[in-house]
Amino acid sequence: MEATRFYSAISERVKHDFLDKYEASIERVMRFPEGSRLVEGRVRRQILENFPYNVLYIYQDNTVHVLAVTHQKRKEDHWIERTKDISPPEAPSSPP
Repeated sequence: MEATRFYSAISERVKHDFLDKYEASIERVMRFPEGSRLVEGRVRRQILENFPYNVLYIYQDNTVHVLAVTHQKRKEDHWIERTKDISPPEAPSSPP
């Protein structure tokens, strides 16, 4: 992860703090997958505490698909192509 290399160059302590906050964000997403704000279609954003990064993900069929970890100042559309690999949910079938 690019952010890990960046924070590692600052100090190992900062790098580990970043990774701890990332893991805490993932744990929150796993506990409350529909608790984060929708930002684009089915894509949700979980903000990393104390760092200017977001975890972008899709929750579908009881599965969390992490698309990207993005800097908050970066244009967020670079990850859109990744959503094409995740099939849209199936429409409920009509009763006969």
